[in-house]
Amino acid sequence: MSVGRYDDKIKVEAVKLREAGLSYPEVMEKLNIASRGAIRLWERKYKSGGIEELLKDERGLKTTGRPKKINK
Repeated sequence: MSVGRYDDKIKVEAVKLREAGLSYPEVMEKLNIASRGAIRLWERKYKSGGIEELLKDERGLKTTGRPKKINK
């Protein structure tokens, strides 16, 4: 099974279900999410900045590229 990027609607739905009192396994089963950690991350993002923070795509922002070659 490949782990891909989840749809924004799935993320919002997962956070709302957790707020409604469902457990992690219940949310994972209902929305077909493979990882409990993903839901935890979405909850942290949502609590820190709301929907805007939750839906922000941060992939690749911290990469600096290939290191420079040192000529000796």
